[in-house]
This record gives sequence, structure tokens and C-alpha cells, in this order.
Amino acid sequence: MPNDTATEVSTSATGLVSSGLVSSGLVSSGLVATELAAANHSLSETNADLERRVLERTTELAHANGLLRLKEQTLRLAQHFGGAGTWDWEIGTGRLTWSDCYGSPDCLDDDSTPGTYSDWLETLLPEDRVEVERRLNACLLGQEDEFVIEYRIDHPPRDIRWMAGRGRCIRDDAGKPVRMIGLRIDITDRRRAEEAARAARDEAERANLDKSRFLAAASHDLRQPVQAASLFLGMLERRDLDPETRDLVGMVSSSLEGLRGMLNGLLEVARLEAGIVDPQMRDFPIDDLLHRLASEFEEQARVKRLWLQVPPASLVVSSDPLLLELILRNLISNAIKYTDRGGVTVECRELDGCGVVEVADTGRGIPDDKFTVIFEDFRQLDNPARDRARGFGLGLATVSRVARLLGYDIGLRSELNNGSVFSFKIPLASGHETAGSGRTDLLAEAPGDLTGRSIVVVEDDPAILMALEMLLGDWGLEVHSASSVQDVPTLLDGLDRVPDLLAVDYRLPNGSSGLDVVDIVHRRWPVPAILMTGDTAPERLTEAKRSGYRLLHKPINPDDLRRTLVDCL
Repeated sequence: MPNDTATEVSTSATGLVSSGLVSSGLVSSGLVATELAAANHSLSETNADLERRVLERTTELAHANGLLRLKEQTLRLAQHFGGAGTWDWEIGTGRLTWSDCYGSPDCLDDDSTPGTYSDWLETLLPEDRVEVERRLNACLLGQEDEFVIEYRIDHPPRDIRWMAGRGRCIRDDAGKPVRMIGLRIDITDRRRAEEAARAARDEAERANLDKSRFLAAASHDLRQPVQAASLFLGMLERRDLDPETRDLVGMVSSSLEGLRGMLNGLLEVARLEAGIVDPQMRDFPIDDLLHRLASEFEEQARVKRLWLQVPPASLVVSSDPLLLELILRNLISNAIKYTDRGGVTVECRELDGCGVVEVADTGRGIPDDKFTVIFEDFRQLDNPARDRARGFGLGLATVSRVARLLGYDIGLRSELNNGSVFSFKIPLASGHETAGSGRTDLLAEAPGDLTGRSIVVVEDDPAILMALEMLLGDWGLEVHSASSVQDVPTLLDGLDRVPDLLAVDYRLPNGSSGLDVVDIVHRRWPVPAILMTGDTAPERLTEAKRSGYRLLHKPINPDDLRRTLVDCL
């Protein structure tokens, strides 16, 4: 039986093979295996691609996180060096969150950092709280887009600190404020620097005021004896003197004129600072002014062996003749002063429809870096010893002030050891060409006759009063004098006729002024009044000018005094 069974199995198998069934199953299994292998390969590639993408994304995220950390560090560093910090206020809860602000006063440690709005408000100085709350409420109510304010806080470890706060309100969909975020910066150093600068400025202004007061007092005190000397000298020059004595008198007169010029320089600075100089513009031939200045400075140039050339100018200009003279006088004086050889040329010519005035010298020249300095008060180059024979150093400063007043720009060209040229443009009058210049004095006029006229003089300086009495008497005037306001009523009571003129010192003893004298006299008679003053204090000059009376500044030249008296009659 076993053999039979085996034979059947073998026969059956042979039948299967021969029928093709076994061959078909094997082929099907091979196809499945191939498909599985392909699927596995595709899955492996997909997985590898996914891993690559994950790695790339991870790398990108790591790089982005690195940049974010770097920016955060940069922001923190900027906050640290700027003393700044951010804050976030949740309005509903009152919770206040601060960034790590690196040394900003209330961020030094956790204990001192205010955690609520109320805590923060308590750190503010009481006098600043009201304004801070007002600004915050304005922002919350929508009256202002941003909260911006500077305030102070009291921080125990660091005392009082100044803060600059800036914030913006965030609202919900209904427009209700829900939070406010912003920036706070420690500005203590800036505020301290501003306060120091303000204190320094105030101190400089006080020093400048003290300087002006000192100069005004010194100028007044110096003018008094110079005035007396000038008047006495004026009388002496009218005497019949021998040639040798007249030469001596001429030298004294020249020295006194130099001193008068320096004092007048101080006066002009004071007048300009007081703002009482009002340009009186008019048309006039400039050649007359140039010729007169040439005559005046000719002797100074001759003494230094310099030539002074002033070519004729056939132009009519539009300016204030006295202020223009002041500019030219200072420029010419300065040019002669700083020129040792060669000379000075002053000319006016037409260029592009304007007059151009130039004062050129062959002097030492001015370094480029000193072009601005030389126009400052009390500045003199090459005069370290402060030789007062060269003046006070106010000439070019006065030129600059007067030029600004007239609207002129002072130009300067200079070369060391070859000289300098100061120039400015001046408007021409319509029909500015003149037929020629007769070289007549612009302001000169023959003094009138004062004989038989009477004058009341009030002057508290005995020497000046004596000199005025003698000088006015020499001119034929009948002089009635007093030395104080208190003496005036008695003096007036004793007059046998109404005086023709009144000349009074502006500053008198016991706090009174010449205006008090004028008032007393004018209660009786409308007498023409002349105020004489040695004051250069801006407030005094302003007050005197407002009075409307004729004003003469000491030291008064006798010829100017006589001319003024004649004008008032």
C-alpha cells in the first residue's frame, strides 16, 4: 500500500506539471515580489526626501531663530546703552509688565520694579503726576494719538531720574482701550547736560550784563574829566597863542581826540546794543563823505609815512550818512592802524547796478581762520600787550553791527603780508550819476551867532560846569547855572527874562535826571532843551532817546555843541 500511494502522488504531481498549474503560480509570486520591491524603493526615496526636507526646514528654523536671537540681543543692547525699556499695561487688570531695561531706574531689580499702574504712579514725583495722568487720559480718550511726556521718578538707589515716556493705546473692536504699550528712556544725563548748559548760558549772560554795566560806569566816569578838558581846550584854541604854545595845544588836542574816539567807540556799541539807532535813509553824493574822511585821516597816514588814496566818486547813494560814515571811519582807522608800509585806498564804484565801497590796505593781512574772530568785541590781532594806543578792539565789531543794521554784508579778502580788502555793496539812488563832485563837506555849516542869547545850564560836575560857563560866555551867551535839580526853581525865580535855551546833564545827584529839570522849566516856558550825557548804559540811552529832546554824548566837541545850540534856536 505504501508503494501504491507513492506511485499515485508521483503520478498526480506529474499531471499537475504537465497541466501548467504549477508554472502559473510561480510566475504570479514573482510579480508580487517585484512590485513589493519597487514599492519599497519608492517608499525609501520618499522617506529620504522627507528627511531631507525636514532637515532643510530644521536648518532654516535654526537660522531664523539665530537671527531672532541676534536681533533680540541687538535690541537689548540698544536698550541698555540708550537706557530704554518697553512696557505693557493691561488696562483692565492694571497689570504692568516691563522688559529687562538694563539699569533704567525701576528695572534694577525685581523688588523695585512696579507691577501695577498704581505702583508705577507712586514712583513719580508728586509735582509731575497730574500732568502725566492728564496726558495718559487724553490718549485713552482718543484726544491724542500717542502718550508723550517727560517726567521724574524717585528711585532710592539712584535718587531722582528723568524719564521720557512714549506709548500708544490698543483698542478692541468696539474701540474700547484694552492695553497700552510703549517705550521708556532714561534721559537723566541729557537733562543734566541741558541744565548745565542753561546755567552756563545764564552765567554768561550775567557776566555780559556785568561787563556792560562796568563799561557804562567806567565810560561815564572817564567822560566827565575828558569833557572838561575838551571844553577848556576849546577855549584855549580860541586864544591868541605864540607858535610854540599853539603846537603844544595841537598835540594835546590830538591826544584828546584819540581818547574821545575810543570813548565814542564804547558809546556806539552801547547805542547799538540798546537798539536805539534807527537808520535815516536818504540820497546823497558819497564823494563828499569820502573827501571829508580823507581830510580827517590824512594826518594819521602822514605820521606813519603811508599814502591815503581816495579817488573821486561820482555816485549818489541811498543810505544813512551818519551810519555809513561810522562804518567807513572804523574801516579806515583800522587799515591805517595795521599798515606799516605802503598805504590805504578808499574808493566807491558802480558794479551791477550797485555801489561797491572798498577799503584796501597793504598791511599785515589776516589769517583765514581769523576772518570771523576779528569782528568780535575787544578782539585785536597782534596786540598781546593790549596797547591802548590801538583802541579797545571795538572798531570791526561796530562795523559788523552797523552793517547788519543797514542790511550790508561785509566782504573780506586778505593775504598775509600783502594786505586786506574790506568791501560792501550799497544801494544807489535813482539817477545816481552826478555831473561831478565839488568836494563839499556833507554836514558842515557855518556856526551861527549866539550873542545876546540866554541859556540855563544844569551840570553837577564842577569842572565841566565851569568850562561850560566860560565857553558859552565866550560865545556871547548869558549863562545861568545850577548844579542840582533842587537849585533850579530858585534859579528860575531869579531870571529877569525867559531863557532861550536849556542845556542839562542827564544824570544828576540823588537819583534825579535831566528830565526832571526839563519838566520844571517847561511848567513855566517851552524852552528848547538839550540833554548832555556821559552814560552808555543801554537802558539809560533808551530812556534819553524816548524823551524826544536833542541828545549830545560826552565828551562833546565844542563845535558840535555850538552847532546844536544854533539849530535849537
